[in-house]
Amino acid sequence: MTRRTGHLGSVIAAGLSLAGCVLTVNAQQVVPVNPDSPFAPQQPEQSADAELDAVDDRDVAVPQELRAIVSRFDSQYFADREKALQDFVNFGADIQQVRTMLRSGAISLEQRHRLLSAARMNLVERPRGALGISMPRGQMPVKVNGLLPDLPAQHVLRINDLITHIDDIEIANAQELIRAAQERLPGESLDLTVQRVRRDDMGNALRDEEGLLLYDEMKIAVVLGSAEKLLDQNGFVQRDGPVIEERERRANQLTLNFGDHSRVLRLDPAVDPAKTRGRVIAKTNDEFKLVEQHRYVQAIIREKKKIADGRIRRSTMTQVWQTRLSDLQQQINNRSNSRKHRKYLTDVYNRCAELMIDRR
Repeated sequence: MTRRTGHLGSVIAAGLSLAGCVLTVNAQQVVPVNPDSPFAPQQPEQSADAELDAVDDRDVAVPQELRAIVSRFDSQYFADREKALQDFVNFGADIQQVRTMLRSGAISLEQRHRLLSAARMNLVERPRGALGISMPRGQMPVKVNGLLPDLPAQHVLRINDLITHIDDIEIANAQELIRAAQERLPGESLDLTVQRVRRDDMGNALRDEEGLLLYDEMKIAVVLGSAEKLLDQNGFVQRDGPVIEERERRANQLTLNFGDHSRVLRLDPAVDPAKTRGRVIAKTNDEFKLVEQHRYVQAIIREKKKIADGRIRRSTMTQVWQTRLSDLQQQINNRSNSRKHRKYLTDVYNRCAELMIDRR
């Protein structure tokens, strides 16, 4: 089969780790990718919040063992409550079971708070699978541009391999490959269809009469590694991408729908109380927590600590911070997001800007 090489776009990292593979080889032409691949994220026809409610707004059976753990959230001993929280996380309750208990109304404020904390941990911190390759953005089919260290892809894939299918389903771009890998757990299986440049015994690439590269197709059975090994340019674990964004969105929406709405008042430091008779800004406890838990806020806090310790320069982070603000602005302007979610993103934007300006 033949294929011309395309122009390489900007490189992005995507995770996969590979072990135990079975290869079968035959020569054939690369199949055109399907733009309607089921791996592609669907464009919402209604607000994202409404979509989540449509999926999760139903009561399900809650195991008695799980209810017993929740009852321990009200223990008079802090250590017992913390142990119960960890037991709940280890139990692996799904989001429908959490929502069923939150809707029941038969739980205390302490139980509600800890249920929301456990749900966030189960959603956002759930392990993600990883391949261990870098890919040029926007190219079809997906081309292996680099192999990342400490992930088994480097032992199986080769530079310039073309990944055309996952589990025999065509993929259109790198984002679909990232989503397919990171939605699975480390250790789960992923079947790739790969087109590899055909070479002679001397390792030279073979071409047809028209000078086009010849490719062989092979099936590779993959066992995914951990996305915790995917690091950004500053040595932090990568905490962005479509899977993390979707998980954080669901966790935030759960807190907004079921969180504590008691009011906490704080003075606006930019306002002179003498002129405003002590005017205050009111926010809920959970709104403050949600903003502080956002991955961009957490990243800036970590990076500022490294700047304070002299491990990185502030000048090297300025452009990174500005890029995050631009991303937040785009999400705020996206009308497919609900008004409540856009308000939350605005608070995150303002918090990030505040951290960037503050030199402490």
